[in-house]
Amino acid sequence: MRCAICLITWFCLVVCACAQELKEMQITEVPASEARPVVVLERIEAILVVHTNLAVLSFDSNLGIITVDPVDQGIYHLHLQPGTHLISFKAQGYRTQQERIYIDRQQSKQYNVTGAAAEGSGARGTVRLETEPSGANVVWNNITLQDKTPLMLSDQPAGLQTVRLELSGYAPLDTTLKVTKDKTTTHRFKLAKVFARLKVSSDPPGATVYLDGDSIGRTPLERNDLSPGDGVLLLKLSGYISNSQSIRLLAGERKEFNVDLFPQLGKVEITTSPPGAQVFLDGQAIGTYQTSPLVVDKVSLGRHTVSATLAGYADTSATFAAVYNQTAKIELKLWGNPGALFINSTPDGAAIILDGRNTSRVTPSKLTDIAAGDHEVVLQLKGYADLRRAVKVTPAKVETVDEKLSETVFQKTAGNPSTVEDMVLVPAGSFSMGSNKLSGDAKPEHKIYLDAYYIDKYEVTNQQYKSFCDQTGHAYPPDAGFAGISDYFFKYPNYPVVRVSWDDAQAYAVWAGKRLPTEAEWERAAKGNEYNRLYPWGDNVNASHANIAGTGDGYVYTAPVGSFPDGISPVGCYDMAGNVWEWCSDRYSSTYYSSSPTRNPQGPFGGSNRVLRGGSWNSSSSYASRAYRGNFLPSYQVNNFGFRCARTP
Repeated sequence: MRCAICLITWFCLVVCACAQELKEMQITEVPASEARPVVVLERIEAILVVHTNLAVLSFDSNLGIITVDPVDQGIYHLHLQPGTHLISFKAQGYRTQQERIYIDRQQSKQYNVTGAAAEGSGARGTVRLETEPSGANVVWNNITLQDKTPLMLSDQPAGLQTVRLELSGYAPLDTTLKVTKDKTTTHRFKLAKVFARLKVSSDPPGATVYLDGDSIGRTPLERNDLSPGDGVLLLKLSGYISNSQSIRLLAGERKEFNVDLFPQLGKVEITTSPPGAQVFLDGQAIGTYQTSPLVVDKVSLGRHTVSATLAGYADTSATFAAVYNQTAKIELKLWGNPGALFINSTPDGAAIILDGRNTSRVTPSKLTDIAAGDHEVVLQLKGYADLRRAVKVTPAKVETVDEKLSETVFQKTAGNPSTVEDMVLVPAGSFSMGSNKLSGDAKPEHKIYLDAYYIDKYEVTNQQYKSFCDQTGHAYPPDAGFAGISDYFFKYPNYPVVRVSWDDAQAYAVWAGKRLPTEAEWERAAKGNEYNRLYPWGDNVNASHANIAGTGDGYVYTAPVGSFPDGISPVGCYDMAGNVWEWCSDRYSSTYYSSSPTRNPQGPFGGSNRVLRGGSWNSSSSYASRAYRGNFLPSYQVNNFGFRCARTP
């Protein structure tokens, strides 16, 4: 009997000691609203679904368990009879715990099972995880860790643990490893590279293929070595619109794209003068122009030729460059079959300027082979006012121009032989016209020689223009329309006249025995011989230089002429920048500088607009540059348009 008691006592002590080596496992019921259960129990008819983060979990029930199906890592299906079960949850390293569960068709419960180490337990170890390549995400016992490999996991429960390693471009690795009590074990894993495959074709072929900005070849293209993930696929082919789209490449899968590329096209609008002409594009008839422009909206990029034909007129043509997503506007001017002009003047010897070009002939002269249509004749003779006449040339006929020139008498100001009635003499010489610092029609900068000429020191004023109107019966200009200012023309005599058309300015100049300056004469007067000046005074602008917008010069609209002595030009002219735009005699062409004569240029032969220079009171400083070229229809009367005059010595 004594031996039996001793044996029982020894057995109880051993059991108690072993119990201290186990970890305690706690099972608590959790309200259904709480998130992320560690163990979730769901009832599906007579099946209890158990979710756990423990590596291995086993079960017993007092009513018996029909079968236990491991469905996936950490998921078990317990096939039970309906009723009240006393279920035992068992896991290596944890104390077995029991939970009474009633299950039927109408009930579903949720439980958390957590493990806590028993006091004095030493069943813990350390694991080091390494991968090739490094940087893999670690899912440890179904919990995603923040740190990446290589990774040291300390104070982990001894026993089998599950791990999943994930790295973009590599196959995920799932395994079970053992944590050894009181030891550090290192586990090394080599991840298997996985690729995505991509096949791209295009019509037409030969397009360069870019993936996330990197060129990966030309179509047709097939790549089997691309990294999975989201990206942008771009196809480029010269002369075609680029195609861009977002793609998703999946490991082990092939994506295929067939891309139709559409050609880049330009657009052209064509008019003719006179209307009624049949128009051709690269030799193909496209229609007859009447009132609306002929539009071709699908023109291949590059240079093209447009031409026009009309009975009784000489055929004409022009070339243009079609640019992607831009519209070229072409006006074809047809001239009638040639006629002739006989030009005479009293006195004779006047230089003949035809359509802005010096003919190198003097009166009396017969000019032949002149295209039928409207032309402009200018007669210039020293001591006489320039005379301008419009003349219509008829095919196969001789038209006569016979004009009497008006003598002009000027008085020189005492002590200043270069000044004639508030004009300054600009001596003959060369200067650099245009500016490579500006864009567009101000280029190219080119050398020009001009004969000597006079130019007004000031812009023409309201008082001067009123004298012209009163003596000739010419109409007064419309009111300026300045807010808060009435009768500008009559009440502000020393301010520049505004709302005068090119024809108004030309009529005044003839009355005054002068002429409008050429564009070249105006620019030289603004800059002198300083090749690099942007403005008459230099390269910077402030309120003391000119009446332009944004400087705080103190004037809302125009200013009295000569109000800015700091802005005087090198030859002595005021207000060459700002105040009012100033009409010049030239017709306008954006490409004229590329073919301009190098001596005394008079402007292009054709063109509907006339040149304006200098900017105005509501212009920014860039428009007031001495090289900026404005242009407008000559009939326009605007409240920032004025002029000054010139004269040939």
